[in-house]
Amino acid sequence: MTSAFAVMNQCVSCRKTDGISPCDGCRKSFCNHHIAEHRQQLKNQLDTLIQEHDRLRQDVNGRSIHHSVYDQIDKWEKQAIARIQAVAQKTREDLQQTLQKSNEQLTSVSQGMTTRLRSVRADDKFTEIELDRWTKQLNALKSHMKFEANIYVPEESTSAIHFIRIKQNDTDKTSTASARASTSNHRERFADINGLAKLEDGGACVRHTDADSKFIYTRGERLYSEGRHVVRFRIENGSASYNVFIGICSSNVGFRQIIYNLAVVAGWFSNSEVWVHGKSKTNSKVKEAEQDDLRANDVLQLTIDCDRKQLELFHERTNKNQILNVNLEKAPLPWHVLLALRRQNDCVRILSDT
Repeated sequence: MTSAFAVMNQCVSCRKTDGISPCDGCRKSFCNHHIAEHRQQLKNQLDTLIQEHDRLRQDVNGRSIHHSVYDQIDKWEKQAIARIQAVAQKTREDLQQTLQKSNEQLTSVSQGMTTRLRSVRADDKFTEIELDRWTKQLNALKSHMKFEANIYVPEESTSAIHFIRIKQNDTDKTSTASARASTSNHRERFADINGLAKLEDGGACVRHTDADSKFIYTRGERLYSEGRHVVRFRIENGSASYNVFIGICSSNVGFRQIIYNLAVVAGWFSNSEVWVHGKSKTNSKVKEAEQDDLRANDVLQLTIDCDRKQLELFHERTNKNQILNVNLEKAPLPWHVLLALRRQNDCVRILSDT
């Protein structure tokens, strides 16, 4: 006990025991001389710390505010702006295509309706039934014209940047479908007649009634301006191939002027003789032509491909198919189905269309 106390009261530097003072910081004992040195050392350490702090403060004050992260931020900003601009431009193009396509459809359908209405007015052959149907078609077109109000830009809330796109709501789809249904989605039937003939079964069948051997013409009710459509016909009564013509005609010509050798017409007297834009292509093989003659109950399938500007006629009995390319400059869209009959009691029926 006495020995430990003696050690605690010695100067750690010189081992003297006189005038010993303890240091509260390091818990060591020093004589009067060495305690002064110890305090000076502590002051020197403090001075050094102050100097380092001053240098650090100067470094902070003179530090450049530029940082590499700024470059990353600038890069992100440019890329984000480029993406936004690309999306905005794509959306503008989508909107332009949507409006242009709608205008083209409306123009095509309205022109066809105008031609038909004027033709019927000139022939003075219409009843309340036709007036009611045309009124519904006109109202459907008016509804379709309102589709622009149904185009909107939906918000994308899942991202910090709300990308946009063009979208049409269900009411637009409904009005569009209604407008097109009036001209494209109902079943094909014969609507107009130029000559002595009569329509039967609500326009599904046409019969030649003129005792003279002259062509009478009838055309379908539907307008074809886009897509691919198939109409099947059955020859219920027909004496020869050259007495029945099946094809299309452009809707921009008055129906009373239509004959099979006009430039706006394309079609067949079976596979034996073809008429395209006023020019005939006759089968030179007599035996083959005889095999192509139409007979009662023969079924012909007419395919109207507006997108490819083509017509196809498939003769189911002979299993022969023929394709015609249509020049839109000579026979512009939209088209009607065109049928010509030559002999009394010649009769053709529409079986189905898709």
